[in-house]
Amino acid sequence: MGHPSIGESILAMRKQSSYTCASGFTSPSKWLLNALRDFEKDIYTIELSENTPLNTTILQVHAYDGDIGLNGRITYDFTDASKQYNNIFSIDNETGVIYLRSLLDYEQRTSYIFYIEAHDFGKDIRSSQTLINITILDENDCYPIINFQYLPEINSNLSNDIIEISENYSIDKFFVKIFITDQDSYNINRKILLWFEILDNYNNKNIQEFHLYEINNLTYLLNCTKSFDFEYQQIYRLKFYVNDINLNKTLQTNKILTINIIDENDNRPQFLQSYYYLSIYENNQANIILTKIETFDPDNGENGRLTYELLTNETYIPFSIDINTGILRCLDIFDREIRSNYTFDIRVSDHGYPISLSSKISIEIHIKDINDNKPIFEYDKYEFFLEENYQLWKSFGIIYAYDYDLNTSLIYYIENENKFHINQYGEIFLKNSIDRELKNKYYFLVTVSDNYFQTSVPVYIEILDINDCKPQWKNPLKNYTKLFINKDIITIGTIIIKFEAIDQDDITNGNGLINYFMIENYNFLNLLQNGELILNSTPIIGYYLLNIQAKDNGKFVQYSSIIQIDLFINDNNTNTSKFYDQFYKLNLLSTLQRFILLITLFLSIIFIILFVISIILIMICRYRKEKYLSYMKCNKNKLNNTNLTIEQINSIDSSSNSSKLSLV
Repeated sequence: MGHPSIGESILAMRKQSSYTCASGFTSPSKWLLNALRDFEKDIYTIELSENTPLNTTILQVHAYDGDIGLNGRITYDFTDASKQYNNIFSIDNETGVIYLRSLLDYEQRTSYIFYIEAHDFGKDIRSSQTLINITILDENDCYPIINFQYLPEINSNLSNDIIEISENYSIDKFFVKIFITDQDSYNINRKILLWFEILDNYNNKNIQEFHLYEINNLTYLLNCTKSFDFEYQQIYRLKFYVNDINLNKTLQTNKILTINIIDENDNRPQFLQSYYYLSIYENNQANIILTKIETFDPDNGENGRLTYELLTNETYIPFSIDINTGILRCLDIFDREIRSNYTFDIRVSDHGYPISLSSKISIEIHIKDINDNKPIFEYDKYEFFLEENYQLWKSFGIIYAYDYDLNTSLIYYIENENKFHINQYGEIFLKNSIDRELKNKYYFLVTVSDNYFQTSVPVYIEILDINDCKPQWKNPLKNYTKLFINKDIITIGTIIIKFEAIDQDDITNGNGLINYFMIENYNFLNLLQNGELILNSTPIIGYYLLNIQAKDNGKFVQYSSIIQIDLFINDNNTNTSKFYDQFYKLNLLSTLQRFILLITLFLSIIFIILFVISIILIMICRYRKEKYLSYMKCNKNKLNNTNLTIEQINSIDSSSNSSKLSLV
């Protein structure tokens, strides 16, 4: 049931207003104005779950009346047209609270729209109405139901969900359509999950013999994944489960489908061998027995009685088979040079009724021959591509030869080539290292022999390049080559020099393709990728060291070489030779001369340091000696003074003694 629009609600309110007017109330237009003004809301809208308990407070309506006393006392009730819902909802006449009176069911009804009227108790009763719009929300409260539907050719007992299927039923054909019904809304159950299990599958628990194909969320098809076999299993019981997926609540039901297998004449005759390979020498006797085709059939009676027949697409074939015994004979004398082998089928059939089963087996008969054929190579020539760093003694190709003769042992060998080796299986190996820069192609013959005849085949090997060569400078040849430029003569855009380096690697794959770079960029110079150094703007007079890098374009590894160029910029007023001598006389020296000069400078510095140290040591020694002599002189003077004092004292003592003596 759909929700009414606002226009429909207003129309209904107008009808209610007309009814009120007919009963003696105010006019419709004036009443509508009051209704829109006196209720708190014109429309009350609420969503309610279908599982809402009884006596639940749904909402409360409220109307205003500015009068006092009975004139301002308000009572609430359903309008006459809406009283049909008072068995579902109830309203408190005093408070305007609306309660749920009976249980809701979304599956029965999805919404309720009714009017609540408020009126006072004045002498001139005034009333207002408001619209109540209740939307019922669906809950997951309905269990899903599993239903089976069968094809017309399937015997079924619909009441017990039992069907009968022949064991010859095609595995590519569906026999049961399963559809799920659920009364809950789609918004509640957006996903239905169906699965099944096989009950009483004692013979093989690990094999899933049925498969469900999902057509949509509610419809599935069932078929078998392998053929039924009455002798293997006579009955299947499939228990189906279905869940309706819901975040709050998931419901599940199940149902069992019983499948009875109908027995048929389904045992085909079987051969004791899966394949017959027979041989006979040429110039044989005619009408001799080649072999007896052995078969069996597990069926009994006519279902197990077998007959044989020979099948071929050829107009004539020189073989026959006994229809009852299966004995195979040759009819002609064979010549291998005319035909070397024959292939045909033998079919054996039972006498089952109404269906006869049969089986076929392939027969291959080879005519033996003497060794009268040369070995033959698979191809007229062989071409291989080999990277120059290919691992030694690792196979990089196979040369295959065959011989129409039987039991032929073929021997391979390479003529006049020591870089490669071939074994008895025709596998070719690299036994010595190769270098594409020295030799990029090899040609030799491979010969195969059957110890009597031999055949040769040409082999071409192209060596593929790897990036193993470093760019070598060709122009300029030497490092620190001097370039002199007169900026007053040379013009902007002039090619100063074209650098050129050579890389022996293959240029087609980028390994030998060289690009040129200037490591320290100068604004007045522009080095192109092809090596041309162009004057880009007016330079400043001076010396510049150019580091030019030649780099290859190897895919995985890149190699480079750097050459340094001394660039001197002068003008018409600059003496080039003085300018050169001022900055680079040292560079004119050879490597040996530079080494000798550095050694001389180093020894000179050491000599000067030793000389300075010696002078310092001499001065220290002189200072210490002078200090020592001064010290010794001072001590000597002190000693002389002491002796004089002692002598004087001794003299005085002598005088005293003399005096004493004289007194006595």
